[in-house]
Amino acid sequence: MVHRSFTIPLIRQLAYSTSLANSRRLLSTFRCSFTLYKFGRRLVHSVKAMECAPEPVIVNHVGDRVQLKFTYCEPQFNFRRVFNMDRSEQEQMSVLTARISSNIEKFLAKKASKVNKKNRSSGSPPVDAAVTQPAVSLLLDGKPAEPHLSCAEALVEQGARAALHIGRLRYRLSVNPPAVLSLSLPSSLMAGFPVHPGRLQLAFSEHAELCWQREDPSADGGWRDVGSSHSYTPSAEDIGHRLRLVCVPVNGERRGETVTVVSEQDVQAGPGPCPFDQRHAFTRTVTDQDSYRVVSYNILADLYADSDFTRTVLHPYCPPYALHIDYRKQLIVKELMGYNGDIVCLQEVDKKVYEGDLEPMFETAGLEGVFTPKGGQVTEGLVCFYRSSKLRMVDTERVVLGEMVSEDPLYADVEKDCAQNDQLRERLTKRTQTLQVNVLDVVPPPDADRPPRRLVVANTHLYFHPNADHIRALQIGICMRHLERLIERLRTEEPGREVALLFCGDFNSCPEFSVLRLMTTQRLEEDLQDFSSAPGEEVHGVSFQHPYRIASACGTPEYTNYVDKFRGCLDYIFYMTDFMDVQQVVPLPSHEEVTRHTALPSVVIPSDHLALVADLGWRPAPPN
Repeated sequence: MVHRSFTIPLIRQLAYSTSLANSRRLLSTFRCSFTLYKFGRRLVHSVKAMECAPEPVIVNHVGDRVQLKFTYCEPQFNFRRVFNMDRSEQEQMSVLTARISSNIEKFLAKKASKVNKKNRSSGSPPVDAAVTQPAVSLLLDGKPAEPHLSCAEALVEQGARAALHIGRLRYRLSVNPPAVLSLSLPSSLMAGFPVHPGRLQLAFSEHAELCWQREDPSADGGWRDVGSSHSYTPSAEDIGHRLRLVCVPVNGERRGETVTVVSEQDVQAGPGPCPFDQRHAFTRTVTDQDSYRVVSYNILADLYADSDFTRTVLHPYCPPYALHIDYRKQLIVKELMGYNGDIVCLQEVDKKVYEGDLEPMFETAGLEGVFTPKGGQVTEGLVCFYRSSKLRMVDTERVVLGEMVSEDPLYADVEKDCAQNDQLRERLTKRTQTLQVNVLDVVPPPDADRPPRRLVVANTHLYFHPNADHIRALQIGICMRHLERLIERLRTEEPGREVALLFCGDFNSCPEFSVLRLMTTQRLEEDLQDFSSAPGEEVHGVSFQHPYRIASACGTPEYTNYVDKFRGCLDYIFYMTDFMDVQQVVPLPSHEEVTRHTALPSVVIPSDHLALVADLGWRPAPPN
């Protein structure tokens, strides 16, 4: 007979320090001892707990919060649960350990109640509730930590030395491991259209390893690997099958927990050939170092497309599924990526689409981006992507046009006129239209023998209302005054550097109105007819002019916007003819292609606008 005073320490020693095989062998050897058998049940549970092989406690320090994630097992209840806790970094460890114990006790008590209820019905003895109160302590280098230490001090700063004891289990700590915070797939997947992870957010991670899989009952585990890059283009073979994305966050040699997401729907067949497929024949390669493929495109914000008014009044001819952003963004991404643009100016870009879809895709293609929100509370804005091998960002600026009138003496004449007309002031200053200004230095070829160059790339989306020609005239005038002041300042600061302007956007102005007139004739006179477009809001005593020779790279096509009740040329890519030449204009879709599904948007064109695409190159430097 082995004495009890020896048995209990032995059991504890076996539970903590022996291998699983040794524990079982010793338990079998001493099973004849009633005392060992009685208390050996605890060893059995400890051995089973060892089989659970608890993962380390995950400790993330985010801002002023310390987040913990751990798995706790209690084999005699068949209990296994993942606990997540979010505590202040200043909270003392004594408070945290008490909270951990309390949380586990609460859940184990519920589990014990269920077990005892089942035992009563089967005639089995009840479970001792005392085992549901695990002791919790933190050890640093094997010694109890001071209870007054904060969570940040004990778990983050000294995490490598720490071990957390919960009942019989001992956990090591993994501090700030690479982690996936969010991951999703779009609800619509189509063969021939690239899909990429949506809302992929990483923490403490340089990048993520991705594995795309297709559902396949004949493959091991029911899934077959089909891709490993950031995006995957489903093929005809994928139609009728779900996709799964396996994501592993990585930071150096550290690898985080694997996160998996499965598509809600099967891959569907695509809509067939899209008009932009033919346009891509002109843009298969990237332009050379001294040229830029410029794209300007209003992509129709989901903010405006996803509403009953849009579906029933504005675009009733477009199937509702084709107005859904998960459908449209597949077409938008494929269209934009196929242009191989160097400078891509977009309007009506939802912030969520920029961050979750466009920015990651353009980054893989070597372009960096800037998102500029409109004024007010709207969540859409302007975006400029630029190829980082050709251009380097110097500065970016957000100008809310309505706010500039009263804030900047440059617009004193406009402010004076508004002061005499409350209706005009209200109409102009309450608008949220914004000018995005990006100053980009040109990265020259290694053997370039020429002056340094700089591009000012401006992007805007002017007021849309049909009776607001006077507002658009004022807005384009405000834009050009601001840009002229900037360009002249840059030229003064570096006299030897060439500075040229590219101005892209949805100007909501047909060729016969003020925008094209100011840009190409350099003047808007005080008696401009557009200044009197709205009775009661007439503009007096204001004129605009600029000194630059400017042209529209794509000319004035019949329309760039085509909806049920309107069609017209509203979009332009303006450039300085003294510095650049047009090398190519990518043809717009034919009228037959645009109207095949009545109007825009449609199942094959994702916006109510058409993208403008032109190749521009620097003119040879004049001889010395």
